[in-house]
Amino acid sequence: MIYKAINALVFGLAMVLMIDFILFIGFKLHYFDFYEIKEYFNVYFFDNQSFLIILTSSLILGYLMLYSPFPKFFQSIYLAVLLGSLTIFYHPIGHKVAQEFFTKEDLSFTIGKQNFKATLLYEGRDKIYIKRDEIERVIVIKKEDLK
Repeated sequence: MIYKAINALVFGLAMVLMIDFILFIGFKLHYFDFYEIKEYFNVYFFDNQSFLIILTSSLILGYLMLYSPFPKFFQSIYLAVLLGSLTIFYHPIGHKVAQEFFTKEDLSFTIGKQNFKATLLYEGRDKIYIKRDEIERVIVIKKEDLK
């Protein structure tokens, strides 16, 4: 039993991470590069996911694909999801999905004595990236400077 669980986890992890990696490459191409957010890929890849969900879905997917009575059915579903995830490379889709994932609109910020509203594009480990309607460029602020 433990042998099957380990096999299912390792196999499922390879399958889940393939889709996960494709999604985050699409995010980099169509969101991070678009807004010129200069974050190291591994940081936003690792900081923005629930590893509990990844491990759980890996175990379930691996078990369904390896040990279920209908492995071809689940393999077909996986292949369809994998192919569907490739749509993230189409700019309008990749940008929209990344916006849903990272963007928080109409937030209030305070730096020193200045208060303003802006859209949070990404919150990194030590910097945030925001966009204001009246300013063309993305603004980078150190978290320690915010109140």
